Amino acid sequence: MTTNRNRRRFVLGTSALLSTSLICPRFVGMAQAATPTNPLDGMSAIRVISQDKISTEGPVWDAINQRLIFTDIPGDTIYTYTPKTGEETILRSPSDMANGLLLDGKGGLLGADQRTRMISRMDLETGEVEPFVTEYDGKKLNSPNDMFYHSSGILYFTDPPFGMDRASADKTRYIDFNGFYARHPDGTVELLKKVATDLNPNGVILSPDEKTLYLCISSDGVSPILAFDVAPDGSLSNEREFATGHHNDGLSVDVDGNVYVGNDTGVFVYAPDGTHHGTITLPGGEVATNMIFGGADLQTLFITCRGTNVYAVDLAIAGLAARQF
Repeated sequence: MTTNRNRRRFVLGTSALLSTSLICPRFVGMAQAATPTNPLDGMSAIRVISQDKISTEGPVWDAINQRLIFTDIPGDTIYTYTPKTGEETILRSPSDMANGLLLDGKGGLLGADQRTRMISRMDLETGEVEPFVTEYDGKKLNSPNDMFYHSSGILYFTDPPFGMDRASADKTRYIDFNGFYARHPDGTVELLKKVATDLNPNGVILSPDEKTLYLCISSDGVSPILAFDVAPDGSLSNEREFATGHHNDGLSVDVDGNVYVGNDTGVFVYAPDGTHHGTITLPGGEVATNMIFGGADLQTLFITCRGTNVYAVDLAIAGLAARQF
């Protein structure tokens, strides 16, 4: 359980079809590689690594066990996939329709659970699942979605309403806005940004140097990917529009700070200055939901989607694995 402080301080407050256009550390390990100007140069053919799912999300790379962990939200199951053997196993089922996932570095897996409307922590040794973040200001969260750690121990997380109607038995909205929050190491939860109920805070990630935070806003139309300056203590300032997209979802970054954004046309890839390097288009035009760099050299981008498959593509640039606490 967490305690909360009603202290609003805004200043803390992945063959693929490739289109190239000139428009427009939660970090455990970093592989060194020759860096292309465009991170999509030399990209491999895209391949299927998992099939027969419903809609997948939440990919994280478990560097210790060299495996991918991901969730099938409507399938109510969290899976693991080991590239070396091709083995796929069930890690948690039922999963409470978990969405975003994150390893905590202490033997635990955090899950943004839609059924229970909280962030849970699963002990990977015992399988026990306990509440980790359940409320803000004494009120039940909407439907936690994605999260990312800062080196200070702050856990940034988003709270749109996605699971309230389709997953949770309790469909009451206790918070009259959608939110972007920070859970501090002492367990307190702070509101960083109020978001209107017709807009949804979604993917969140930090740049490699932790000086910029990116936040996806999703909606039925075109919506922004926001950027914030990040101070050493994890506080935020200088909110601005980094790029725009349709159905913006999960985020990833590589060692050069390029930003990968899942949306309804694939994975958009942007330079740190917002230049659009190109798009990784999934077979059949499937909608990309999220992505994570993994593999022994961190040069494989694993991509989840609103479809039956999980994909992988090899890049000539390394990504960043998740910071853990």
